[in-house]
Amino acid sequence: MSKMPAQPSFSLLAATLPLAAMLSISGFSTQARAQAAPQASSQTTPAVVAQPDWVVTLGAGVQAGPRYPGSHSIGYLPIPAVDIEYKNRLFAKQDMPLGVYFINDPHWSAGLALQYDTTERHSADDPHLAGLANLPMTPRAKLFATYTISALTVSTSAAQDIGGHAEGLVIDANAIATLPLGTQWYLSAGPGITWGNGRYQNTFFGITPAQNLASGLPSYTARAGVNNVYLSLEADYLITKHWTATANVKIAELQGDAAHSPITESRQQTTTTLSLSYSY
Repeated sequence: MSKMPAQPSFSLLAATLPLAAMLSISGFSTQARAQAAPQASSQTTPAVVAQPDWVVTLGAGVQAGPRYPGSHSIGYLPIPAVDIEYKNRLFAKQDMPLGVYFINDPHWSAGLALQYDTTERHSADDPHLAGLANLPMTPRAKLFATYTISALTVSTSAAQDIGGHAEGLVIDANAIATLPLGTQWYLSAGPGITWGNGRYQNTFFGITPAQNLASGLPSYTARAGVNNVYLSLEADYLITKHWTATANVKIAELQGDAAHSPITESRQQTTTTLSLSYSY
């Protein structure tokens, strides 16, 4: 792991769009990597290779990022590095322990998943939060769709809190490009944007009159709008045929009501993830 916005600043996106045309975003794109690999030529018709029922990658990693949305302090979280598919229909990936594809081919991928959102906030995280409500991690129902052409992948998703924690709806969109360097390195980079509905924004960045009395922070209403814009950079190193090491950095800038909230201590939110995985 906003307010009455001044219009969201897209300077970060504008600065990184040229880079996105060359590289890729959060989450290494297997489809893009496969399409970037050189095609073997042959005089004969290649034999059709049956795909296995199971495709399994297992691993683990650690993530360092803001303790809560708007925090200036860093917290650490162990994370799974998992990518499991069954008959190209069911899957479990990273923070999505269960999902189903409606379609999944070399160009299009779309489906529905159960996501476990690890975003949280506790009053003990910072004296600044005294008197504010604790916000737990929550499950979300997530719809997603991606389109890949050559080394470029465009993705969007909508994730709704279904845990009853009033953590609302989050919509994300990003553009991804992947550049292979030799046979072992793959670099990815690209821009993205995240929007939150009124419930999400107000839960994480708003302050009720009761919380104003308890915390001393001014009452504040955060309305629906762009929550952040971001740039994601990733490097994947194929150690062997089976082992892969991954490093990812996501640099986000809070926008609008989220950026101006009395809760926010830092508009820049940087998350770094390191992982090691084994593909069977």
